[in-house]
Amino acid sequence: CLGLWAWVRGGGGRPGVVGGRWLGAVLGVGVGWTYLKQVVGFKPGEKTPMGDFWRFSLPLAGTSLVSQTIKRLDILIAALFLPATQVGVYALATRLAPLVGLAQERLNRAFGPRVVQILEENRREDAGPLMTTSARWALLWAGLLALLFILAGTEIGSLFGRGFAGSATALAILAVGRLISSACGPS
Repeated sequence: CLGLWAWVRGGGGRPGVVGGRWLGAVLGVGVGWTYLKQVVGFKPGEKTPMGDFWRFSLPLAGTSLVSQTIKRLDILIAALFLPATQVGVYALATRLAPLVGLAQERLNRAFGPRVVQILEENRREDAGPLMTTSARWALLWAGLLALLFILAGTEIGSLFGRGFAGSATALAILAVGRLISSACGPS
């Protein structure tokens, strides 16, 4: 409701959209912080297991919030300078292209702890084949999906509406970038 109010007060244009998007998020963080302090009884300096939990978790939540903000900031900046149709095409491409690197991210999470365990045991010769296998599987997935995005980008974009068929070029460029990232192997 607050976002809709900001959109109406902003005249329904770009400032209203930006204000509506961020005003709700800022209010949510404020309400959450108040809830933690008053209802849960969170005291930042308190030396209890729960206090330790919050001292560990809140900085991680903050970095995650900043990371998510940066990921979406480009779309808001584009909205300030480009027509809505071009922003929509760009937003579609930036939301689909990360699928190319999805296998790499998942395999890193699956194989990462095992590689660390092997390296802690000073068995470097066993870590190489595991990382190579992980990289090959990720590259296979990334290559097939990037190829699909390059060859059928227009058709994929038109699934979301006629105006999105123009996302093929941006999707192909971003997919190749993600493919190169996956080709570099586990991080």
